[in-house]
Amino acid sequence: MKHPDKYIARIKTPYPAHYLATDEVEKEFDVVKGERNEVVLKLELKMVLLTFDVVDAETKEPLANTTVTITSADGDILTGETDENGFVSFGKVPANTYEYYASKTPTGYTAPAKDSVNLDEATGDVHRTIELLRDKQSLTITVKDRKTGDVVPETVIIVTDAEGNEHTVIADENGNVYLEDIPTGECNVHTFSAPKGYSTEDDIKVTIEKDTPAATTVFVSRDECVLNIYAVDAEDHSIVLPEAVVAVYKIDDDGSETKLGEYKTDKNGFYSLTTYTGKFRAEIVEAPNGYTPLANLEVVELGKDEEKDTIVEATRDKGTLKITSYDKETDA
Repeated sequence: MKHPDKYIARIKTPYPAHYLATDEVEKEFDVVKGERNEVVLKLELKMVLLTFDVVDAETKEPLANTTVTITSADGDILTGETDENGFVSFGKVPANTYEYYASKTPTGYTAPAKDSVNLDEATGDVHRTIELLRDKQSLTITVKDRKTGDVVPETVIIVTDAEGNEHTVIADENGNVYLEDIPTGECNVHTFSAPKGYSTEDDIKVTIEKDTPAATTVFVSRDECVLNIYAVDAEDHSIVLPEAVVAVYKIDDDGSETKLGEYKTDKNGFYSLTTYTGKFRAEIVEAPNGYTPLANLEVVELGKDEEKDTIVEATRDKGTLKITSYDKETDA
């Protein structure tokens, strides 16, 4: 009769990487001489639930439609796409060291550097957050006069970026506005207000791109008006004065005058001056032969698109006619 011997078989620690003990890592068994003996010991592959959130690095808002890729140290690759809440789950994956990154980002975002996680060290489910960086770039705006091309300072500009944020800025002395960190995408440039005497124009669209500083020009238009000048005889306005030289002055807010120029009337004693809005005074500075200019203190105020008349006068030069009578026959 064969008598069995008692033995214990166990799996030696530490266990192989990625495996956990079960209740079958150690067994007692009998060995009977001359018979084939077999003992089965078991380890369990460690499985860990691995999930991710993807958010905007600045606002922490969740970002959908981002592809997350994980790669194990053994080269196994898995991918998943975030839902509307910026969440993606890879379910339970074998314990290992995994490299993870956002392999495809929503338009206007850049993925950070790859990171890694060691699931062998996990004591429960593992969750990681990936923060995507919003692509941004600078924007320079120059404000110019539509007709002359001169820069126009003190113009108020409102820029609404691709995310709906408003940036209100005022053009400097060089007519420039500079904005940093504008999110990429299409933004709207609105001229909120222009200096006195100017009118704003329609909004424009500007596309901000990641790798190129953006620059654009917005235009404002000077408000124009018409001053009609009639040169006439001071005593009889039905007598017109052609070839009269008329000086036109613009009256500034402080009451000082700036001479705009001198203009010559036509054969009908008329000159029409298109200029910019404000207060004006006109007077003849050089009258036709036989006339002397008269000062004109009348001030004409003109707003946008207004047309008004002003009369400038000159007086007829007069002399003394001396008449001497004599007798034709006596010559005395």
